[in-house]
Amino acid sequence: MGFFSKARRALKGIAEKVLYVDDTSPPLAQINALEDYLGRYEFDLREFAELSEFMGALKKKHMVDSICVASSNGSLIASTNGEDLVQALTGTALFNYVQSELPKSEALLVKSNGWYMVLPFRNKIFIIKSLDALSTPEMKAIARDLEDFVAKKQ
Repeated sequence: MGFFSKARRALKGIAEKVLYVDDTSPPLAQINALEDYLGRYEFDLREFAELSEFMGALKKKHMVDSICVASSNGSLIASTNGEDLVQALTGTALFNYVQSELPKSEALLVKSNGWYMVLPFRNKIFIIKSLDALSTPEMKAIARDLEDFVAKKQ
């Protein structure tokens, strides 16, 4: 009996290293906190007439500090803080440099007193600042929501 349990543990250890098995549990405390947050607030993004109001609601919905949209040359298009020209220029220049060195890069995440996330989407650069890093699909959801809002208003 002792031999089989030792053999089982050894085989499990080998399988975990070879197959990269991840048996960690999901962060239930974080999931519960997010569910509680979303349960308290309702985010209906269809009711806004102004871009600034829409961006403020989008910022609250995704729990980010700021959202900045810039053109590929660095000029500011829209921002939740109103005046983020420096952030637009810096984010665009940084992404353009990384893109020149790593042409297949999709997004850029920089940790500096929080996270700065830079994502190109439909010929625009989206710069998102948050305490926690967002995944690429989350950043694309923000960009897509903004682009859809602007397209409906035109």
